[in-house]
Amino acid sequence: MKTVLVPVDYSQASIKALEVALNLASRVRAQLLLCHVYQSPVYVAEAYHPVYALPAYETKQDAMKKLRTFVKLVRKNSEVDVPIKCTTVTGGVVEELLELARNRKVSLIVMGTTGRGSLENRLFGSTTKHLVKNASCPVLAVPEKARISHLERIVYASALDPAEADALVQLADVRKLFNSSITLLHVNCGREEGKVNIDVRRNELMKNFPDDAYTFSQVICDDIAEGIEHFVEGYNADLVAFTVSKRGFWKNLLQSSITSRLLEEFHLPMLAFPQYAGAVTGIAQEEEQIAKQDQSLKP
Repeated sequence: MKTVLVPVDYSQASIKALEVALNLASRVRAQLLLCHVYQSPVYVAEAYHPVYALPAYETKQDAMKKLRTFVKLVRKNSEVDVPIKCTTVTGGVVEELLELARNRKVSLIVMGTTGRGSLENRLFGSTTKHLVKNASCPVLAVPEKARISHLERIVYASALDPAEADALVQLADVRKLFNSSITLLHVNCGREEGKVNIDVRRNELMKNFPDDAYTFSQVICDDIAEGIEHFVEGYNADLVAFTVSKRGFWKNLLQSSITSRLLEEFHLPMLAFPQYAGAVTGIAQEEEQIAKQDQSLKP
């Protein structure tokens, strides 16, 4: 059974992420793993009050008790029946979540984000970006006001890099789940070698996909992030996806303030794939296998 990891800090953003995760998990018959990273009070010299990075608890038992109570409420109010496990850990938020994802062989991390408001929310938003950059599985960043009950229009921002092929395979699984249309978007910054080169790179990337799997769009803009923003705004996209890269302009995309604007102002979920995602099987493949098994059991 697939495992979807949902970090919980009891904020509205993380509750929204949990709603999305429940929807996804019910579609693919996956289980949820809820994790709360807690910290004991940290005192600053000559200060009279503790300083928290996240809500602090005296003991692990206190943190687990609150999380279990939260899970009971989730089960009571949820319209879907999804297996839910929970765990609490203490330490650095990013480090603990990354280790948990590796140890539990997590298929997807669904993380709530706001990036604005309280110190806690800004820290949680920063945590999402660090997870996106370092996770070995896809990370779905969900804004608090996102609408993700349907994903009719998905935009994959592409550098036309052959390393993106694994992500496109997985995105094809998402397409099956939601009956979506997917647009492969390339932003030409004027530094390209010309139309012929772009066509060659596109054809090489898409050679193993059916012609109707994706549509291709290109925009010309001096700034990658701004080009993406302008396109998704006019296209009314429901989700923006991309492959994380530690080089070139895709590295700069993660550092751009426009990435935050897509999350915060357009309320667009963003799905980030690790650059080498071959070991991560698309979550819809299991649903397809289960459907075939169910069909074979029918009289």
